[in-house]
Amino acid sequence: KVNHYDSDKSMKQREWETLFDKLKRFSEDFCHCRVPHSYQKDPGLASWVGRQRSLFSSDRLHPSRKTKLDSVGFLWEITAEDRRHLTLKRIIDDGQSDHESDGETESAHGTGQFDEESAG
Repeated sequence: KVNHYDSDKSMKQREWETLFDKLKRFSEDFCHCRVPHSYQKDPGLASWVGRQRSLFSSDRLHPSRKTKLDSVGFLWEITAEDRRHLTLKRIIDDGQSDHESDGETESAHGTGQFDEESAG
């Protein structure tokens, strides 16, 4: 007889691992884990990141998952200083994208990846 509880738990673990791998790739590409809701490559990743923070703050995140998230430099809180940095970075990135129509190419970090209002 199939135990649906174990099956659901296993599926949820695989889903968590898949999203963690996506976050890890994001972190490798952008050198941070503050995924904006405007991240077009994977719009759901920011929500997942926010959910991990919520679980942690309510003391419901499994310690092994916290350890894995810590291993990629996960920020458990976004400080006012982080928000100022993100705002400045967004202004710079927006200025760079204005030049795109002039034939200049935009760097990977200049793709609007920093959005302080929606950073997950």
